[in-house]
Amino acid sequence: DFSPRINFRQDLSRGFPRTTLKAGIGLFYQPPQSLETDPVFGQPNLRSNRSLHTDVGLEQQISRQINLSVDVFAKRLDQLVTPADGNTGEGVAFGTEWLLRYEPDDRFFGWIAYTLSRGDRVAQSTATPALINYDQTHVLTVLGSYDFGHGIRAGLRFHLVYGNPYTPVTQGAYDATTGNYQPVLASPPNGSRLPLFHQLDLRFDKTWTFKSWRLSTYLDVQNVYNQENVEAITYNYDYSKSAPVAGLPFLPSLGLRGE
Repeated sequence: DFSPRINFRQDLSRGFPRTTLKAGIGLFYQPPQSLETDPVFGQPNLRSNRSLHTDVGLEQQISRQINLSVDVFAKRLDQLVTPADGNTGEGVAFGTEWLLRYEPDDRFFGWIAYTLSRGDRVAQSTATPALINYDQTHVLTVLGSYDFGHGIRAGLRFHLVYGNPYTPVTQGAYDATTGNYQPVLASPPNGSRLPLFHQLDLRFDKTWTFKSWRLSTYLDVQNVYNQENVEAITYNYDYSKSAPVAGLPFLPSLGLRGE
């Protein structure tokens, strides 16, 4: 796979406040998965999935410590591996990313990042667009860390993500040959979404510095308010009932390190 790429950066102003224009374009490839090329379960003569990435952005210095970065991106996907149909899949993904960043100083660093995007995939056999499996319309991340002095530092991260798409099962069909129920999937694929994901993580560090070594301890708490984020949907034996599968609950970790 030959994947040429090129990036540009150009300062539009000298000194403070700096304004920078940036752009990039390139080809990216992803080889088929091992199961997709398996002689029994896969397909022969598959090529790599291909994507043409383009991006245009602007970086603006707001103050000596605060920078804003804005990007608009688009991806054209082709040669996508499609079950029983070779490299016939196509798709597109596009969106914008915003990053407001506070550059590290003696006490604090942090940023706020937001992405708005959409991704669609089309199989040649159906010609019906469907959301890609990991399409996430909104992604928000807030991160910060503050040094209180005397070796004490505290930080937080808040993460909010639009729920992943999935294809619900409408009913179960009894298979007399195997004696099991087979799922009947709704149409179109990925026509439903999981609930909104959000989580707050906290971390506290304390460091003691001696003449020739340092001792550090930390407390890391994931999912502080014990949000039951849904990561999947599970069904009973005949697909007549469903229930959400939650991710990790409130999870503290305590660590000790010597250097």
